[in-house]
Amino acid sequence: MQKIFSTVLLVAILGALTYTGILLLQKHQLAKANETRRLIDIPSQIAPLHRQAMEGTIQLQPPAEMVEVFTNAGFPNQRPMLNLKPRANLASAAMIQVERWFVSLAHYQLDSTGSRRFSIFMLPVKSDFAPSSMGTMKALGRSMYSSTTDGYNVVLWTHGNWYVAMVTDLSGKELNDVLSVVLAVDDKY
Repeated sequence: MQKIFSTVLLVAILGALTYTGILLLQKHQLAKANETRRLIDIPSQIAPLHRQAMEGTIQLQPPAEMVEVFTNAGFPNQRPMLNLKPRANLASAAMIQVERWFVSLAHYQLDSTGSRRFSIFMLPVKSDFAPSSMGTMKALGRSMYSSTTDGYNVVLWTHGNWYVAMVTDLSGKELNDVLSVVLAVDDKY
């Protein structure tokens, strides 16, 4: 009888140790997963890309060359490069890797001198990107985020499974006017 009791006790102790070991392993794996899934702040990632596009230090391509690249990468048809004529001309575009995600960049000029420019980015919503440093606002019937990063205004909204962000040094009425045009065209797609 004592031998059976000892055997049952030994099995119970081994079972408890195994269960504790499994819980500790799961806790360690969860901690590791959370460690690698840090959120990427959108404004701090894309404002420097806009600055590089303005300075010409980032490899940009003519828009016609980027259509197939964007389509093959899974971006919605016509969305990464909105046609904003006559208000703005699409000057160039690029697909850029930010962390482990591909982001589209469409660079626009508002005048013939190219001194007044802005960029539109598309980023996947279901990613590590987060509008964490941004304030919220309601404009033109939708919720948006906004911030100023490195001297650039960043306005972000969602469209389906995508974040769409506009980055520019424009401000005030000019920023609102351009944003209205971008949103009106973006709504068509």
